[in-house]
Amino acid sequence: MKGSSEAEGAFGDIKKNFGYSLLRRRGESGVRVELGLVILGYNLRHYHRQRTKLMK
Repeated sequence: MKGSSEAEGAFGDIKKNFGYSLLRRRGESGVRVELGLVILGYNLRHYHRQRTKLMK
């Protein structure tokens, strides 16, 4: 149960902070690529925040 609520938090954060609410690609492969890029951006942002916190 904990894992599912953490995933919902990440998608909620993507929708709220990135303004992302609609898939723009069609087909399974396009959706996979689009979500992969969005999640990559989310993870890089999270990594950058953690890294700058450690530097201070």
